[in-house]
Amino acid sequence: MMKAIIALGLIGLLSQAYAIEKSQCGPTDERVLSYDPSVGRMLKTTNADAGCTGTLISRTCMVSAGHCKDYANLVEFNTRASILWIIIHPGPENIYFKNDIIDFENSGEGNDWMVFRVRPNRVTGELAGDLQGSYNFSFEMPEVPLDLVITGYGRSEERKANFAQQVGYGELRTAEGTILGHNIDTEAGNSGAAIVERISNTLIGVHTHGGCGISSSEGSRTNKGTMLATRKKFQEAIENCLKMERDEL
Repeated sequence: MMKAIIALGLIGLLSQAYAIEKSQCGPTDERVLSYDPSVGRMLKTTNADAGCTGTLISRTCMVSAGHCKDYANLVEFNTRASILWIIIHPGPENIYFKNDIIDFENSGEGNDWMVFRVRPNRVTGELAGDLQGSYNFSFEMPEVPLDLVITGYGRSEERKANFAQQVGYGELRTAEGTILGHNIDTEAGNSGAAIVERISNTLIGVHTHGGCGISSSEGSRTNKGTMLATRKKFQEAIENCLKMERDEL
């Protein structure tokens, strides 16, 4: 009972803390629990209770948001639903520690991305991408509108889903400069989640900022991400990461 009371208090505090950055795009949160093995929960420590989202694009390379740099210490895969809003950590065979941060940028909307590598698992010796799979990505300019999917580890008022893996569906509303605007529900913890073209299952950017819940105009209400097609440094970091991987493996 005491744990439940503490958890409810924590949710209340989180709701207040993230109220300004609320980024659900409709009257209800439409995200649902999911189990995508290629999407990991990034944490500062093995007992942390929240973090960011990272996605595998090769055997060892991952992408996320630049403002998530401090959460890239380790990545958990094959996570389970939360219990009373408290996250459940997987076993050590599903935890991969950071190798290198190839490059990152944390300069606001459209300029917020990170590419990093994870080491072989300490228990199994296996590479993350060999077991979990990885996403294809595209440097091509996306068309608008476009059906999208975002899978991440965001905050939730649902006790089983809080900072557990959830998936949301929607569409690309804008692609201007280096910014992708979309209408998929996200919350704190979804930062760094891959923005994926739904039909081809291809990564086109990373989610970084809210916007749906704080915009004054209905037509301009979108959450934001950094576009891969027009952010040259982002592309170069991916290419460098893949080269390092090829040279080492």
